[in-house]
Amino acid sequence: MKTEPKQNERRKVIFIMLGLLLVSGGSYGATRWYKISHYPKWLEAVRIGDTEASVIKKMGKPDGIQKRPEPLWCREANCDHEYLYGHSIPPEWWVVGFSSDGRVISKSELNSP
Repeated sequence: MKTEPKQNERRKVIFIMLGLLLVSGGSYGATRWYKISHYPKWLEAVRIGDTEASVIKKMGKPDGIQKRPEPLWCREANCDHEYLYGHSIPPEWWVVGFSSDGRVISKSELNSP
């Protein structure tokens, strides 16, 4: 049985698309795993008084940013905003809290039991 050229082309496109999907999904997963496995070490390098730019240099772009009046994980009275690094499922976050002048005033690791 002979397959038509259009059908062969269609199959080729489908296989290429599936390959790209697998490669991009694998790359994303590997990147997330790398970051999540290194956040504890990177958080240790953050010091009270560091600037926001210094935190980004040490930990990378945050996965989330929360600002007042939203509830914050940072419990310091003068905490203005915080950077969140991590993931929701399972809940595991590394949080860096900042004062209004952009200096670190708090850092913590949050894990769900």
